Amino acid sequence: MRGSPAIRRGLRLCGLLVATLVASSPAAADTPGDPRVAAADSLWLAGETAAAITVLDEGIDAARAAADPLLLGNLLRRRGAIEVALGRSGAALAPLQEARALALAGNDGGNLRPVRRWYGVALGQTGQAEAARREFAILLDESVAAGDVTHQAWARIGLGYWAWNDGRLEEARHLYRTAAAQHRAADNADGELFALNGLGTVLDNLGSYGEAAAVLARVAELAASRGQLYIAGIARNNLGSLLLDLGEPDRAGDHLREAESLLRRSQSEATWVIPAKGLALAEATLGRTSYARDRLGELWDVVHGLGRSDLEVAVLHTTAEVERLAGRPFRAREVLAELLAHPDLTPAAAVAALDLLARILVESGQAAAAADLLAERAPWTTALENPLHRARLEVARSAALVAAGDTL
Repeated sequence: MRGSPAIRRGLRLCGLLVATLVASSPAAADTPGDPRVAAADSLWLAGETAAAITVLDEGIDAARAAADPLLLGNLLRRRGAIEVALGRSGAALAPLQEARALALAGNDGGNLRPVRRWYGVALGQTGQAEAARREFAILLDESVAAGDVTHQAWARIGLGYWAWNDGRLEEARHLYRTAAAQHRAADNADGELFALNGLGTVLDNLGSYGEAAAVLARVAELAASRGQLYIAGIARNNLGSLLLDLGEPDRAGDHLREAESLLRRSQSEATWVIPAKGLALAEATLGRTSYARDRLGELWDVVHGLGRSDLEVAVLHTTAEVERLAGRPFRAREVLAELLAHPDLTPAAAVAALDLLARILVESGQAAAAADLLAERAPWTTALENPLHRARLEVARSAALVAAGDTL
Protein backbone atom coordinates (compact mmCIF):
# COMPACT_ATOMS: atom_id res chain seq x y z
CA MET A 1 0.00 0.00 0.00
CA ARG A 2 1.55 3.30 -1.10
CA GLY A 3 -0.74 5.42 1.03
CA SER A 4 1.36 5.28 4.15
CA PRO A 5 4.62 6.28 2.41
CA ALA A 6 2.72 9.12 0.76
CA ILE A 7 1.75 10.47 4.16
CA ARG A 8 5.20 9.73 5.54
CA ARG A 9 6.50 12.15 2.94
CA GLY A 10 4.46 14.78 4.74
CA LEU A 11 6.34 13.99 7.94
CA ARG A 12 9.77 14.05 6.37
CA LEU A 13 9.00 17.47 4.87
CA CYS A 14 8.63 19.18 8.22
CA GLY A 15 11.59 21.33 7.10
CA LEU A 16 10.24 22.07 3.62
CA LEU A 17 8.82 25.49 4.38
CA VAL A 18 12.17 26.73 5.66
CA ALA A 19 14.05 24.82 2.96
CA THR A 20 12.07 26.47 0.21
CA LEU A 21 12.25 29.98 1.63
CA VAL A 22 15.69 30.30 3.24
CA ALA A 23 18.12 31.99 0.88
CA SER A 24 21.87 31.98 1.18
CA SER A 25 21.74 35.24 3.09
CA PRO A 26 19.07 36.99 5.15
CA ALA A 27 20.01 40.16 3.29
CA ALA A 28 17.80 41.65 0.62
CA ALA A 29 18.70 43.99 -2.20
CA ASP A 30 17.92 47.09 -0.12
CA THR A 31 21.09 47.05 2.01
CA PRO A 32 21.47 50.41 3.76
CA GLY A 33 24.87 52.00 4.02
CA ASP A 34 25.56 51.23 7.68
CA PRO A 35 28.79 49.19 7.89
CA ARG A 36 27.28 46.84 10.47
CA VAL A 37 24.76 45.61 7.91
CA ALA A 38 27.45 44.83 5.34
CA ALA A 39 29.65 43.22 7.99
CA ALA A 40 26.83 41.03 9.30
CA ASP A 41 25.91 39.89 5.78
CA SER A 42 29.54 39.07 4.98
CA LEU A 43 29.97 37.12 8.22
CA TRP A 44 26.77 35.16 7.62
CA LEU A 45 27.82 34.22 4.09
CA ALA A 46 31.22 33.16 5.41
CA GLY A 47 29.56 30.84 7.94
CA GLU A 48 30.51 32.98 10.93
CA THR A 49 27.03 32.88 12.43
CA ALA A 50 27.87 33.82 16.03
CA ALA A 51 29.92 36.78 14.87
CA ALA A 52 27.13 37.93 12.54
CA ILE A 53 24.64 37.79 15.43
CA THR A 54 27.00 39.80 17.66
CA VAL A 55 27.38 42.50 15.01
CA LEU A 56 23.63 42.67 14.48
CA ASP A 57 22.87 42.88 18.21
CA GLU A 58 25.39 45.71 18.63
CA GLY A 59 23.90 47.47 15.61
CA ILE A 60 20.36 47.09 16.97
CA ASP A 61 21.39 48.71 20.26
CA ALA A 62 23.10 51.56 18.39
CA ALA A 63 20.10 52.10 16.08
CA ARG A 64 17.77 52.27 19.08
CA ALA A 65 20.03 54.81 20.76
CA ALA A 66 20.16 56.88 17.57
CA ALA A 67 16.39 56.62 17.06
CA ASP A 68 16.95 55.44 13.47
CA PRO A 69 13.84 53.36 12.60
CA LEU A 70 14.93 52.56 9.03
CA LEU A 71 18.25 51.08 10.10
CA LEU A 72 16.69 49.41 13.15
CA GLY A 73 14.09 47.69 10.97
CA ASN A 74 16.70 46.36 8.56
CA LEU A 75 18.88 45.04 11.38
CA LEU A 76 15.92 43.42 13.15
CA ARG A 77 14.83 41.78 9.92
CA ARG A 78 18.27 40.27 9.43
CA ARG A 79 18.40 39.17 13.07
CA GLY A 80 15.07 37.38 12.76
CA ALA A 81 15.97 35.88 9.40
CA ILE A 82 19.10 34.30 10.85
CA GLU A 83 17.02 32.65 13.59
CA VAL A 84 14.63 31.27 10.96
CA ALA A 85 17.52 30.00 8.84
CA LEU A 86 18.96 28.24 11.89
CA GLY A 87 15.65 26.52 12.58
CA ARG A 88 14.88 28.68 15.62
CA SER A 89 11.68 30.28 14.37
CA GLY A 90 10.29 30.84 17.87
CA ALA A 91 13.17 33.17 18.63
CA ALA A 92 12.65 34.92 15.29
CA LEU A 93 9.11 36.10 15.99
CA ALA A 94 9.90 39.07 18.27
CA PRO A 95 12.53 40.78 16.05
CA LEU A 96 10.46 40.16 12.92
CA GLN A 97 7.28 41.49 14.54
CA GLU A 98 9.11 44.65 15.56
CA ALA A 99 10.67 45.04 12.10
CA ARG A 100 7.24 44.57 10.54
CA ALA A 101 5.69 47.21 12.80
CA LEU A 102 8.47 49.67 11.99
CA ALA A 103 8.12 49.11 8.24
CA LEU A 104 4.35 49.56 8.40
CA ALA A 105 4.66 52.73 10.50
CA GLY A 106 7.27 54.19 8.15
CA ASN A 107 5.54 53.04 4.94
CA ASP A 108 8.82 51.29 4.12
CA GLY A 109 7.72 48.79 1.47
CA GLY A 110 11.31 47.97 0.55
CA ASN A 111 11.85 46.44 3.99
CA LEU A 112 8.28 45.32 4.64
CA ARG A 113 8.21 42.79 1.80
CA PRO A 114 11.32 40.84 2.88
CA VAL A 115 10.13 41.07 6.48
CA ARG A 116 6.79 39.51 5.48
CA ARG A 117 8.63 36.72 3.70
CA TRP A 118 10.63 35.72 6.78
CA TYR A 119 7.76 36.39 9.19
CA GLY A 120 5.51 34.08 7.15
CA VAL A 121 8.06 31.28 7.50
CA ALA A 122 8.41 31.84 11.24
CA LEU A 123 4.63 31.80 11.71
CA GLY A 124 4.32 28.55 9.79
CA GLN A 125 7.14 26.90 11.69
CA THR A 126 5.59 27.85 15.03
CA GLY A 127 2.21 26.33 14.21
CA GLN A 128 0.37 29.54 13.22
CA ALA A 129 -0.87 28.26 9.89
CA GLU A 130 -3.68 30.73 9.24
CA ALA A 131 -1.50 33.71 10.09
CA ALA A 132 1.23 32.35 7.81
CA ARG A 133 -1.18 31.89 4.90
CA ARG A 134 -2.47 35.43 5.42
CA GLU A 135 1.04 36.90 5.52
CA PHE A 136 2.03 35.27 2.23
CA ALA A 137 -1.22 36.31 0.56
CA ILE A 138 -0.64 39.92 1.63
CA LEU A 139 2.96 39.69 0.46
CA LEU A 140 1.80 38.57 -2.98
CA ASP A 141 -0.71 41.41 -3.28
CA GLU A 142 1.79 44.04 -2.14
CA SER A 143 4.52 42.69 -4.41
CA VAL A 144 2.24 42.73 -7.45
CA ALA A 145 1.24 46.33 -6.66
CA ALA A 146 4.90 47.33 -6.29
CA GLY A 147 6.03 45.45 -9.40
CA ASP A 148 8.41 43.43 -7.20
CA VAL A 149 8.77 40.19 -9.15
CA THR A 150 11.27 38.67 -6.72
CA HIS A 151 8.93 38.88 -3.75
CA GLN A 152 5.99 37.79 -5.88
CA ALA A 153 7.98 34.60 -6.43
CA TRP A 154 8.78 34.19 -2.72
CA ALA A 155 5.12 34.73 -1.86
CA ARG A 156 4.08 32.07 -4.37
CA ILE A 157 6.57 29.63 -2.81
CA GLY A 158 5.02 30.24 0.61
CA LEU A 159 1.49 29.90 -0.78
CA GLY A 160 2.58 26.81 -2.70
CA TYR A 161 3.68 25.19 0.53
CA TRP A 162 0.31 25.83 2.16
CA ALA A 163 -1.58 24.63 -0.92
CA TRP A 164 0.46 21.41 -0.68
CA ASN A 165 -0.21 21.20 3.06
CA ASP A 166 -3.97 21.55 2.45
CA GLY A 167 -4.01 18.90 -0.28
CA ARG A 168 -4.49 21.31 -3.20
CA LEU A 169 -1.72 19.70 -5.20
CA GLU A 170 -2.50 21.06 -8.67
CA GLU A 171 -2.64 24.57 -7.24
CA ALA A 172 0.66 23.96 -5.47
CA ARG A 173 2.26 22.71 -8.69
CA HIS A 174 1.12 25.84 -10.54
CA LEU A 175 2.40 28.15 -7.77
CA TYR A 176 5.82 26.48 -7.64
CA ARG A 177 6.19 26.44 -11.43
CA THR A 178 5.28 30.13 -11.64
CA ALA A 179 7.68 30.99 -8.81
CA ALA A 180 10.51 29.10 -10.53
CA ALA A 181 9.85 30.96 -13.78
CA GLN A 182 9.75 34.34 -12.01
CA HIS A 183 13.01 33.68 -10.18
CA ARG A 184 14.59 32.51 -13.42
CA ALA A 185 13.45 35.69 -15.21
CA ALA A 186 14.87 37.79 -12.36
CA ASP A 187 18.17 35.89 -12.62
CA ASN A 188 17.75 34.68 -9.03
CA ALA A 189 19.27 31.20 -9.24
CA ASP A 190 18.85 30.54 -5.51
CA GLY A 191 15.16 31.32 -5.62
CA GLU A 192 14.66 29.13 -8.67
CA LEU A 193 16.28 26.22 -6.83
CA PHE A 194 13.99 26.63 -3.83
CA ALA A 195 10.90 26.74 -6.06
CA LEU A 196 12.02 23.64 -7.94
CA ASN A 197 12.61 21.81 -4.67
CA GLY A 198 9.01 22.46 -3.69
CA LEU A 199 7.86 21.44 -7.16
CA GLY A 200 9.70 18.13 -6.85
CA THR A 201 7.87 17.39 -3.62
CA VAL A 202 4.48 18.14 -5.16
CA LEU A 203 5.22 15.98 -8.21
CA ASP A 204 6.13 13.16 -5.82
CA ASN A 205 2.77 13.53 -4.06
CA LEU A 206 0.95 13.62 -7.42
CA GLY A 207 2.50 10.29 -8.37
CA SER A 208 4.80 11.71 -11.05
CA TYR A 209 7.73 9.86 -9.50
CA GLY A 210 10.08 9.92 -12.47
CA GLU A 211 9.64 13.65 -13.02
CA ALA A 212 9.93 14.29 -9.27
CA ALA A 213 13.19 12.35 -9.06
CA ALA A 214 14.63 14.23 -12.04
CA VAL A 215 13.70 17.62 -10.59
CA LEU A 216 15.08 16.78 -7.14
CA ALA A 217 18.33 15.41 -8.58
CA ARG A 218 18.76 18.58 -10.64
CA VAL A 219 18.14 20.74 -7.58
CA ALA A 220 20.63 18.79 -5.47
CA GLU A 221 23.38 18.98 -8.08
CA LEU A 222 22.88 22.67 -8.89
CA ALA A 223 22.60 23.66 -5.23
CA ALA A 224 25.75 21.77 -4.29
CA SER A 225 27.64 23.39 -7.17
CA ARG A 226 26.57 26.81 -5.87
CA GLY A 227 27.55 26.01 -2.29
CA GLN A 228 23.91 25.90 -1.16
CA LEU A 229 24.42 23.06 1.28
CA TYR A 230 21.05 23.38 3.00
CA ILE A 231 18.89 23.20 -0.11
CA ALA A 232 21.14 20.50 -1.61
CA GLY A 233 20.73 18.45 1.55
CA ILE A 234 16.95 18.82 1.62
CA ALA A 235 16.71 17.85 -2.06
CA ARG A 236 18.94 14.81 -1.51
CA ASN A 237 16.80 13.84 1.48
CA ASN A 238 13.60 14.07 -0.54
CA LEU A 239 15.12 12.11 -3.40
CA GLY A 240 16.32 9.41 -1.00
CA SER A 241 12.92 9.23 0.68
CA LEU A 242 11.22 8.90 -2.69
CA LEU A 243 13.48 5.99 -3.62
CA LEU A 244 12.82 4.38 -0.24
CA ASP A 245 9.08 4.63 -0.84
CA LEU A 246 9.58 3.04 -4.27
CA GLY A 247 11.33 0.03 -2.71
CA GLU A 248 14.97 0.88 -3.43
CA PRO A 249 16.54 1.13 0.05
CA ASP A 250 20.13 0.71 -1.17
CA ARG A 251 19.94 3.67 -3.56
CA ALA A 252 17.90 5.60 -1.03
CA GLY A 253 20.59 5.09 1.60
CA ASP A 254 23.24 6.63 -0.65
CA HIS A 255 21.21 9.84 -1.07
CA LEU A 256 20.23 9.99 2.60
CA ARG A 257 23.86 9.66 3.74
CA GLU A 258 24.83 12.49 1.42
CA ALA A 259 21.88 14.55 2.68
CA GLU A 260 22.92 14.09 6.29
CA SER A 261 26.48 15.11 5.46
CA LEU A 262 25.36 18.22 3.58
CA LEU A 263 22.97 19.33 6.30
CA ARG A 264 25.53 18.77 9.05
CA ARG A 265 27.88 21.07 7.12
CA SER A 266 25.16 23.69 6.69
CA GLN A 267 24.27 26.14 9.43
CA SER A 268 20.92 24.60 10.28
CA GLU A 269 20.79 23.43 13.86
CA ALA A 270 19.21 19.98 13.59
CA THR A 271 17.76 19.47 10.10
CA TRP A 272 20.29 16.69 9.52
CA VAL A 273 18.11 14.54 11.77
CA ILE A 274 15.54 14.28 8.94
CA PRO A 275 17.77 12.25 6.56
CA ALA A 276 19.39 10.47 9.52
CA LYS A 277 16.05 8.99 10.57
CA GLY A 278 15.29 8.15 6.94
CA LEU A 279 18.61 6.32 6.72
CA ALA A 280 17.72 4.36 9.86
CA LEU A 281 14.49 3.25 8.17
CA ALA A 282 16.41 2.28 5.01
CA GLU A 283 18.78 0.18 7.12
CA ALA A 284 15.84 -1.49 8.86
CA THR A 285 14.25 -2.24 5.49
CA LEU A 286 17.47 -4.03 4.56
CA GLY A 287 17.24 -6.12 7.74
CA ARG A 288 19.61 -4.13 9.96
CA THR A 289 16.94 -3.35 12.54
CA SER A 290 19.23 -3.45 15.60
CA TYR A 291 21.42 -0.71 14.15
CA ALA A 292 18.36 1.29 13.15
CA ARG A 293 16.84 1.11 16.63
CA ASP A 294 20.10 2.23 18.26
CA ARG A 295 20.46 5.09 15.81
CA LEU A 296 16.92 6.31 16.40
CA GLY A 297 17.55 6.26 20.14
CA GLU A 298 20.51 8.56 19.59
CA LEU A 299 18.44 10.87 17.38
CA TRP A 300 15.70 11.06 20.01
CA ASP A 301 18.25 12.22 22.57
CA VAL A 302 19.40 14.95 20.15
CA VAL A 303 16.00 16.37 19.26
CA HIS A 304 14.60 16.04 22.77
CA GLY A 305 17.64 17.86 24.16
CA LEU A 306 17.12 20.67 21.65
CA GLY A 307 13.41 20.92 22.41
CA ARG A 308 12.54 20.36 18.74
CA SER A 309 9.01 19.00 19.08
CA ASP A 310 8.51 18.77 15.31
CA LEU A 311 11.50 16.45 15.01
CA GLU A 312 10.44 14.51 18.13
CA VAL A 313 7.22 13.61 16.32
CA ALA A 314 9.10 12.58 13.17
CA VAL A 315 11.61 10.42 15.09
CA LEU A 316 8.83 8.71 17.05
CA HIS A 317 7.00 7.82 13.84
CA THR A 318 10.12 6.35 12.24
CA THR A 319 10.86 4.44 15.46
CA ALA A 320 7.42 2.83 15.30
CA GLU A 321 8.03 1.85 11.66
CA VAL A 322 11.36 0.28 12.56
CA GLU A 323 9.88 -1.62 15.52
CA ARG A 324 7.24 -3.01 13.16
CA LEU A 325 9.93 -4.13 10.71
CA ALA A 326 11.85 -5.68 13.62
CA GLY A 327 8.85 -7.87 14.43
CA ARG A 328 8.02 -6.01 17.62
CA PRO A 329 4.41 -4.88 17.04
CA PHE A 330 3.65 -4.38 20.73
CA ARG A 331 6.59 -1.98 21.10
CA ALA A 332 5.57 -0.21 17.89
CA ARG A 333 2.09 0.31 19.35
CA GLU A 334 3.60 1.74 22.54
CA VAL A 335 5.63 4.24 20.51
CA LEU A 336 2.57 5.22 18.49
CA ALA A 337 0.58 5.76 21.68
CA GLU A 338 3.31 8.11 22.87
CA LEU A 339 3.27 9.84 19.50
CA LEU A 340 -0.51 10.29 19.46
CA ALA A 341 -0.31 11.85 22.93
CA HIS A 342 2.42 14.31 21.91
CA PRO A 343 1.34 17.89 22.70
CA ASP A 344 2.60 19.23 19.37
CA LEU A 345 1.10 16.52 17.14
CA THR A 346 -0.01 17.92 13.78
CA PRO A 347 -2.97 16.54 11.78
CA ALA A 348 -0.59 15.10 9.17
CA ALA A 349 1.44 13.30 11.84
CA ALA A 350 -1.73 12.01 13.53
CA VAL A 351 -3.05 10.63 10.23
CA ALA A 352 0.27 8.88 9.53
CA ALA A 353 0.34 7.42 13.05
CA LEU A 354 -3.24 6.16 12.87
CA ASP A 355 -2.64 4.62 9.45
CA LEU A 356 0.46 2.82 10.72
CA LEU A 357 -1.29 1.70 13.91
CA ALA A 358 -4.19 0.28 11.91
CA ARG A 359 -1.82 -1.66 9.66
CA ILE A 360 0.00 -3.08 12.67
CA LEU A 361 -3.28 -4.21 14.21
CA VAL A 362 -4.34 -5.87 10.94
CA GLU A 363 -0.97 -7.64 10.64
CA SER A 364 -1.36 -8.83 14.25
CA GLY A 365 -4.71 -10.43 13.47
CA GLN A 366 -6.74 -7.63 15.04
CA ALA A 367 -8.41 -6.22 11.94
CA ALA A 368 -11.70 -5.62 13.75
CA ALA A 369 -9.87 -3.58 16.39
CA ALA A 370 -8.23 -1.53 13.61
CA ALA A 371 -11.60 -0.83 12.01
CA ASP A 372 -13.06 0.15 15.38
CA LEU A 373 -10.12 2.47 16.08
CA LEU A 374 -10.65 4.32 12.81
CA ALA A 375 -14.43 4.36 13.24
CA GLU A 376 -13.98 6.06 16.62
CA ARG A 377 -11.92 8.70 14.87
CA ALA A 378 -14.53 9.26 12.14
CA PRO A 379 -15.76 12.67 13.44
CA TRP A 380 -12.17 13.89 13.70
CA THR A 381 -11.40 12.47 10.24
CA THR A 382 -14.37 14.24 8.67
CA ALA A 383 -13.20 17.55 10.12
CA LEU A 384 -9.71 17.30 8.59
CA GLU A 385 -8.99 20.13 6.14
CA ASN A 386 -6.74 18.10 3.87
CA PRO A 387 -8.77 15.78 1.59
CA LEU A 388 -5.77 13.48 1.17
CA HIS A 389 -5.68 12.91 4.92
CA ARG A 390 -9.39 12.13 5.02
CA ALA A 391 -9.08 9.74 2.08
CA ARG A 392 -6.10 7.94 3.63
CA LEU A 393 -7.96 7.13 6.84
CA GLU A 394 -11.08 6.13 4.92
CA VAL A 395 -9.00 3.74 2.80
CA ALA A 396 -7.29 2.38 5.92
CA ARG A 397 -10.67 1.68 7.55
CA SER A 398 -11.95 -0.01 4.39
CA ALA A 399 -8.84 -2.21 4.29
CA ALA A 400 -9.33 -3.14 7.95
CA LEU A 401 -12.98 -4.04 7.35
CA VAL A 402 -12.04 -6.22 4.40
CA ALA A 403 -9.36 -7.95 6.47
CA ALA A 404 -11.92 -8.52 9.23
CA GLY A 405 -14.30 -10.12 6.71
CA ASP A 406 -16.91 -7.39 6.95
CA THR A 407 -18.93 -6.13 4.01
CA LEU A 408 -18.18 -2.58 2.92
